[in-house]
Amino acid sequence: MGLLKFNDFRNKRLEVISENVKSGKKLLKEIELVTRVANKNNLIDRELENKIKDGKRALYFTDFSGDSLSKIKDGIKEIKLDKREIEKIEKNEDFEKIKKLLVKNSGYVYNFAYFYFVEDVPFEELEKAYKDLSDYKDLLSTMERKFDQSFIDVSILNNFEVLIDQLLIIKEGRKAKRFLSKLAKPIRDDYKNKASKKDIEDFNAIAVKIDDIMTGDDKLAKSIVGQIFEKIMRYTTVKQVIKEARLKLKALENADMIKFYKKIEDVNKKFGNYGADIVFDDKGILILDVKSYQANVILNKHTNHCIVSSESQWNNYVETPNTKQYYIYNFNPASELFGGQTDNQSIIGITIDQEKNGQKIYKSNYGLACHDKADGYFADKVENVLKKWEKEYEIDVDIFDKILKPMSDEEYQLRESKKEANRNIVNTGLSIEDIDKYIKLGADINKQNGQALSNAVKEDDKEKVKFILDLGASVEGNSNPTKHAKDMEMSKILVEAGAEPDGSLLTKDFSLKNLEDFIYLVNAGADISYNSGEVIRQAVVGKITSSDGTVYEIPNEILKLLVDNIDKETFKFRRRVMPIIFDHGAYEALKLFVEKGIADLTQMDLDMLVGDDSIIDDISFLSTETPEQVKAGFERIFKELGMTK
Repeated sequence: MGLLKFNDFRNKRLEVISENVKSGKKLLKEIELVTRVANKNNLIDRELENKIKDGKRALYFTDFSGDSLSKIKDGIKEIKLDKREIEKIEKNEDFEKIKKLLVKNSGYVYNFAYFYFVEDVPFEELEKAYKDLSDYKDLLSTMERKFDQSFIDVSILNNFEVLIDQLLIIKEGRKAKRFLSKLAKPIRDDYKNKASKKDIEDFNAIAVKIDDIMTGDDKLAKSIVGQIFEKIMRYTTVKQVIKEARLKLKALENADMIKFYKKIEDVNKKFGNYGADIVFDDKGILILDVKSYQANVILNKHTNHCIVSSESQWNNYVETPNTKQYYIYNFNPASELFGGQTDNQSIIGITIDQEKNGQKIYKSNYGLACHDKADGYFADKVENVLKKWEKEYEIDVDIFDKILKPMSDEEYQLRESKKEANRNIVNTGLSIEDIDKYIKLGADINKQNGQALSNAVKEDDKEKVKFILDLGASVEGNSNPTKHAKDMEMSKILVEAGAEPDGSLLTKDFSLKNLEDFIYLVNAGADISYNSGEVIRQAVVGKITSSDGTVYEIPNEILKLLVDNIDKETFKFRRRVMPIIFDHGAYEALKLFVEKGIADLTQMDLDMLVGDDSIIDDISFLSTETPEQVKAGFERIFKELGMTK
């Protein structure tokens, strides 16, 4: 069989991309037809009507069943859209926004359109998912369900949940791989060839915990964890590593428990009725009734649960079906389950239904909604584990039957009454008085990923923003309000409230006009890897172009600041920066990257730049210096770095 020519490969890829965009357009037309037939035949029941009031974007086949679905299918056969109608449907503003987001990966258009229109996934969550897909593109082939044109399964209602669950597995796997790579070869061999499945699971859980600590800000925790590496480097098996790591990590548990209770207190102070209630606290077992997505993000972000990483999934599991979301924590270190916050069974999330048909645990498309810390299915184990803990820790109450209670009639009525206020709180153009009124009616100021705050930032109303922040608006979660800031004053208001500046702010005129503001944003945690490290790539040549086209001269001190903040583990220097350095003959910039341990040069690189067969004449075509000057510059910095004589 002959090799596939490049043009053949390119044409086949373009065909796939074209088909995906066509499928997206077909989806829009189907939505239009389903909506027409449903309205004409009065097929929208009260439950569906309430979903529409709550912001449901579109009607689709998946919203109907039985006779109603048959009427929908028969009805659309009788409708023929004319050319003008089709053009209008295909120019849907939100669809265009999705295509713009995916301009470099148009093959994802249908999947993302389905997530957005059919599964009501917020656009901010699509942006986050796309970033993860881009960041982990080299690992996507390991996904159990391939993210291609056949990914969407119309028989289920949670395709987006499947995607984010699989991306979480990739993220955790990368952390485990990073930890493993730092260990001795005998341990790596044991992990790959001999270790049991249970040992590998325990090792991965520990690796994730250690990675989170080492990339965090707790200096004491880092110091304690750092001691692990000193000892385990001489070990030869995964089991030995697990034992040593557990001993060191247990030293952190008491402090972690105290911190967690403080976190609960802070969450309740900030979110009030949308915080978390302690429903059980005895013998090292703590159970919370978590009241909102934002509270869950803060309290349980160390789990792999989709209701932590996605507000739309929180709504699917908790808000819409009117369930109660409990979290069970085991802080007992002396347990054969290992206990503490590194064991997967030390944190259990369980969603309790209204006990319809005798079923207590809420049943989702994934099955019964009860998962361990790593998002492993736990519904078939939870009762036995709780019974075991009751006996082991001498707890004299039946936790599953008596503590994990469903929503009472009073709680149900209260949640229903708040829904209208929640529908209004996310509207644009609200006055401070309007917002205050809806809050008093029970609205959640953080509804829809903090839409009220985002609206106020977009409207550039600083007093309204301050008022909303005082009400407990969260700056954590999937939506970052800073990206909508129109000036530095607004950016600082949000940063001082705890927001991490969005990387896009580094390309705004207001941050580039005054480099002190640019430095402030970088030091406040702005994502310098935004848009494939755009500001780093431009700073290499001393110029950054703002988002509206103005070119600003950038001193070398700014490049040094950016390089100091690069994540060495994830930054792709050779792909993102090396070509620019070569094209512009930016030898001083290269020296900086080498000194910081970011650029790992090969002998071939040196030969290309300063060897007898140097190709400087060909590659440094954008330099303002002559080829001779560029070559001399590279020769000088290589000598200073001790790489050549």
